[in-house]
Amino acid sequence: MKKKILIISLFVVLALPIPVAMLGCLLTTIWFLASLIKVTSFVEIISALMGVLISATYIISYIFALNKTWREKTFSMKSFLPIAHCLLALLYLFSLKPTANYIGETTEYFGFAKKDFSVVEELDTHGGFLGDGSYYLILDCSKNKEQALEKVKNWNKLPLSENLNLIMYGGEKDGVTYGYELAEEAHMPAIDNGYYMFEDRHSESKDSRDDSELFDRYSYNFSIAIYDCDTDKMYYFEFDT
Repeated sequence: MKKKILIISLFVVLALPIPVAMLGCLLTTIWFLASLIKVTSFVEIISALMGVLISATYIISYIFALNKTWREKTFSMKSFLPIAHCLLALLYLFSLKPTANYIGETTEYFGFAKKDFSVVEELDTHGGFLGDGSYYLILDCSKNKEQALEKVKNWNKLPLSENLNLIMYGGEKDGVTYGYELAEEAHMPAIDNGYYMFEDRHSESKDSRDDSELFDRYSYNFSIAIYDCDTDKMYYFEFDT
């Protein structure tokens, strides 16, 4: 009877966290792979890799601890290895927010990072399994105007191309009315004096800087930025469907 109680206690103490650890291992592995694919910051890659290692080693230590306790029918320091891993994972989770903040401040949007300029507005609606949604960022570059102008020197001079103007501000072409008006969603006014940069992130894109095939697909995955030379503001927008 005592052995059964011990076994049940071991299961409760050691086995309950295992689904969480497995889920954490899966999610952090996906995060790690996504970090590599997107070639993001070194800090993000290290953070994701730490999550993978913590989750994976928890599963290994759980199996080892449960097997040892089962054979010896008694608790030992080695029996509590999974608990130690849970505490380590807890510390890791607490570190994610400051890490995420650092990554957010250093992430570059066509060369512009939030740490170098003042954030006026920012909103991210991406969500769901497919990550559909939009993201916009408005930076005030007036205090670092020379640095901003150096970043846009290789951008395209406004006005926008016909396709980009249609999808951002709407209009008509070949008898077809385009009512996307994404500029309104991005809080992006009509800008005449400035520069722009475009990236087509669609999987079917042959040239990420070419927008000629923008309306030839059933979905959109692109990023666009416009720098207003009159107000020294940079408007960045991502759109994914």
